[in-house]
Amino acid sequence: MRIVFIEPKPPDFHIFSRFNLPRLGTVILGTILKQAGHEVEVIIETLEKLDYKRVLSAELVGISAITSTAKRSYALGDELLAQGKTVIFGGAHPSFFPEEALAHGHFVLRGEAENSILPFVQAMEQRFGLEKIPGLSYRIGDRVFHNPAIEPCRELDTLPFPDFSILKNGIGSVKPVLTSRGCPYDCSFCAVTELFGRKYRFRAPEKVTEELVGLNLTKGDTIFFYDDNFVANPENSKQLLKLMIAEKFKAGWTAQVRVDCTKDQELLELMRDSKCFFVYLGLESINPDTLKSYKKKLTLEQIEQGIARFHQYGIRVHGMFVLGADTDDLKTIRETTTFALKNKIDTIQFMILTPIPGTRFFRQMEAEDRL
Repeated sequence: MRIVFIEPKPPDFHIFSRFNLPRLGTVILGTILKQAGHEVEVIIETLEKLDYKRVLSAELVGISAITSTAKRSYALGDELLAQGKTVIFGGAHPSFFPEEALAHGHFVLRGEAENSILPFVQAMEQRFGLEKIPGLSYRIGDRVFHNPAIEPCRELDTLPFPDFSILKNGIGSVKPVLTSRGCPYDCSFCAVTELFGRKYRFRAPEKVTEELVGLNLTKGDTIFFYDDNFVANPENSKQLLKLMIAEKFKAGWTAQVRVDCTKDQELLELMRDSKCFFVYLGLESINPDTLKSYKKKLTLEQIEQGIARFHQYGIRVHGMFVLGADTDDLKTIRETTTFALKNKIDTIQFMILTPIPGTRFFRQMEAEDRL
């Protein structure tokens, strides 16, 4: 079967607008199907213009969606339905709102789809067995069916390394690599634990190193670890960093980490020695009441000390703040700017507190009739 996956572009500036990078979900799904003998393409709209000729040549079109891209994803679904194409949605937003997505396509694969995508395609080819596909939502006439949820992939090491050849232009010098899924924390505005479950899972350091070796890294490359919290399992991270040092990779790396990881001196030394040059820190707020409402489990003192420690080890800091809590006001914004300058945060990013589906904050706003 010929299958095309589309990763729509976000409508506006977003958290990683500095980098035109694919999310890895569609690439891994495409890799699984390619290895099973299917003809697969992945089109990332931030990397290339959407080629409708290539899309319309597909027998099945998979469209990924997060909340910020859902409007674009649904518009594409409507266009393809009008052309008689079979459309399946996946990703965070359709996983939380499958019936909404089914108004714009035929199917939704909810949750982690690596173990369900191939059985789904086989069922489509054989024209029976859809009711057996875990995590599948679909419509027959006026009736909507939601199969039981699929279990999260417990053994991430069983997943294939992403095959970027299924992207027309491959990827550039920034190499995306995922070493874990989930997060042991549960911030009120974040949907990670709801989407990936509350069990934090991680890959063996040896497998990650094998993937890195296969990327043929050069001095001009950057490894971007896609984990929501790269050092959530410090011992696993340390082992990986030791292997990276032993391999003498020429590329530097960056990742999202918690600022309080700096209390671990051995980890900091390994980060520096393995060529970490930049970290993304979810600092969220300098208002203690707001940090408490976010369930961040951080203090202002920890934030200040952590930033200073990263700088001591030659690692630059990108500070991300979420503004707009009920405990914030205009004074909070001014004080946050002053704080960033005082602590010499290298780059800073302000985001508006948004009730993302799947988050505790969304449920709170819904209960208070504030959506």
